[in-house]
Amino acid sequence: MTTTTTGDTVMEAKTLKTALDILDKFTCKRIEVLSYAYLDANGLRATDMDSMATYRMDTGVDTPLLLNVKQSKAAIKACKESVNIATADNRVSLNNVSMKTFDASDFPIPPDHTPTHTILLDAPAFFERLERVLPAVSVDETRPALTNILFEVSAGILTLAATDSYRLHVTTMQTYGAEDVKLLVPGSTLRALVASHKKIKADTVTISTDGERSLVTFGPLEILSRSADASRYPNYRQLITDHRQGVTVDRVAILAALDTVKSMKPRGKYNLVPPAILHYNGNAHITVSFAYDDQSYTETLDCNGDEPIRIGFNASFLADTIRATADDGDTVKVYVSTPLKPAVVCGGNVQVMLMPIRIDE
Repeated sequence: MTTTTTGDTVMEAKTLKTALDILDKFTCKRIEVLSYAYLDANGLRATDMDSMATYRMDTGVDTPLLLNVKQSKAAIKACKESVNIATADNRVSLNNVSMKTFDASDFPIPPDHTPTHTILLDAPAFFERLERVLPAVSVDETRPALTNILFEVSAGILTLAATDSYRLHVTTMQTYGAEDVKLLVPGSTLRALVASHKKIKADTVTISTDGERSLVTFGPLEILSRSADASRYPNYRQLITDHRQGVTVDRVAILAALDTVKSMKPRGKYNLVPPAILHYNGNAHITVSFAYDDQSYTETLDCNGDEPIRIGFNASFLADTIRATADDGDTVKVYVSTPLKPAVVCGGNVQVMLMPIRIDE
């Protein structure tokens, strides 16, 4: 609810707090004006020049103005009901807390977006699937395509795929009447969306593309991002190996063992993620072990398996891989072929592939 009195604007504190919290993820601290959010009659928007996020709401603002996001969050932190916004002489005040501002015309203008394809998704199902593939999105800017998630619609089924070249997470879900399309959406956009979705109540998520940009809409939140060329994304279907043999083990037990391995940092190697070695010799047990200099750890777990195998993995990546199928039963099956070829973990609608690491025999 908003009202306007004596040239000032009075906004509901809770709504403005929510908008500022969400848009803070899209500000750019390196460029001062981009640490501000643009407030007009239709809502609040922020940009880091890669993405532009808009939180739609009725503000009652007659003349657009810029709010320093960090300072504004602090100014209204204790407000419970309403926030009074006033401007004068290149200053803006929130409940009498005055702060510097810029001319609103200095803020970037939203680019035009006329979608050619639109994907409509059930929000709870989408966020559940999205959280399963996000761990595999690359942060290596030298390979820009891999910093995105691939959205591929075929015959009404959406496939989400993410890879950083060491692991590949793939999942599927139903769409609502979407035409066949393939597009990339930045992982940074989707991470911010996941971080914000519990603050917004909406039943559906809409993702559209005009060939150059993707627009993600969830309730009052709209995120417009540049789209990389989907044709440059790896053919993930060719990456998934055949399932030749596997080992089935208790999910909770192997995760506990991997978490222990992850905590054992080799001395002087603080950025090194410890390798976890899985050794199955054909009986009813598998060992999860780690050894480096004078540190060692071994955990023996009950299991069911096919052929004997000894293979090493990045402990953190393997734990993420298993957690990507976290609600699909009490056990997990890791399929392997050779110690140097990718392993595959399947569960429900999720398929995860993980590259091993070379270990001493």
